[in-house]
Amino acid sequence: MPAPLPVDLLAAADWSVSERKRWLALAQRGADGRWRAGGARPVGRAETLVARLARRAGARRRALLGLDLPIGVPAAYAARVGADSFLAWAPGLGAPPYEAFFTPAATAAEITLHRPFYPERARRAGVVRQAELCAALGVPGFDALRRACDRARPGRRAAEALFWTVGGKQVGKAALAGWRDVVLPALRDARAAIWPFQGELATLLRPGAVVLAEIYPADAWRRLSAAPVSKRDPASRLAACAALGRWLRAAGVSASRRLSTQLAEGFGRRPDGEDAFDAVVALLGMLDVVLGRTALFEPEQEARAVEGWILGLDPG
Repeated sequence: MPAPLPVDLLAAADWSVSERKRWLALAQRGADGRWRAGGARPVGRAETLVARLARRAGARRRALLGLDLPIGVPAAYAARVGADSFLAWAPGLGAPPYEAFFTPAATAAEITLHRPFYPERARRAGVVRQAELCAALGVPGFDALRRACDRARPGRRAAEALFWTVGGKQVGKAALAGWRDVVLPALRDARAAIWPFQGELATLLRPGAVVLAEIYPADAWRRLSAAPVSKRDPASRLAACAALGRWLRAAGVSASRRLSTQLAEGFGRRPDGEDAFDAVVALLGMLDVVLGRTALFEPEQEARAVEGWILGLDPG
């Protein structure tokens, strides 16, 4: 079993372009070494998230923040724009020639390497629009716009490509919001570091630091339970919460009163309880890695430089 990671404060943020769909769940390690997991709450102001966690951690504790959004760009795109380091390239976003980067292109004619997100809204069959995006960015096919950690693997379908911004699986608009409001400001904050670009996780977790990492609740759920779940179905979600309770007991993690209530109620009877559910699933998935119950994979050079990696994802 892998050794536990040196973390004192964990935070998992289920992200969205919509502020009302952003939820945050926290866990803290006590003086006795035991972990206590809290329930999900609204994220609040995105721009202050890292600063709030830094204040909560203080100068002696180490914090790990998981963000449910892509951090990094596909290697094929990085090669087209001449970026050999995501962290060196990203601070220029929003300034010429990337002044339109944060606004998805409305038409295929507006797509450029400096404005790669498309389309602004759906208008016709997705397969045609995806071909337009590939042609404009000069890549051979849609899978080239996926990072290695996004591609399909046994038991897991491919995630949506970063730059595609319509459909139920799209992550592009959430990525734009998260990069603008959290990731790019973190690059200017001496307390913050971003895994895996700045080094191995155990090295980055120094006292007083807040380390940002990409998370994916669907991957976390597969590690926590083999049972299928329909997150928007309150009955299915309630059954899934029983599995989360079993994981907490097996891992020796206690639940706060808020979390215990949320699990007992399946995060409510409304379909939109899925967002708070995802935040808690992601938090427990992070704990699974921190406690050493799931091995931490440190990615190879390409992922460390430009693509990034998902915390807890096994490359096999």
